[in-house]
Amino acid sequence: MRRTIVDARRALEEDLIPTVSDHVAQQARQELAAGEAKARRHADSYIAERETEIIAMRDTALRALTETRDELDALAAQGRDARIPTAEYTARLRELSQRKDRAEDALSQCGELTDRLDEIEQDPIAWFDALTARMPRLVMDWSW
Repeated sequence: MRRTIVDARRALEEDLIPTVSDHVAQQARQELAAGEAKARRHADSYIAERETEIIAMRDTALRALTETRDELDALAAQGRDARIPTAEYTARLRELSQRKDRAEDALSQCGELTDRLDEIEQDPIAWFDALTARMPRLVMDWSW
């Protein structure tokens, strides 16, 4: 029967185990353990892929922040020395400020994604079951 891991565990513990022999119960527990291991492997794979993406995203944002800081320093020096018209200075400052905001937003998003990965690591079974709601083809078949 197709059901989530949580539903399979509940059915195993409440419906099946009280009515079958120890041997059949042990086989069912092994089947459940295999299903849970599959869900954990799926979660681990997902986490590994996302970690790579998050690291690349973070590195890009940090690079953008560093470049923006350097350009702001150069702009400040040009402003102090009065080597740049006020309108150009203001426009460039606005552009650099927007670039800094975008990079900081990207870093914030990295933090949020990292928090989400932490949640998945804490309970990969719940994550997998939630995933099956969006992707029914992942729902597992159980013998009970």
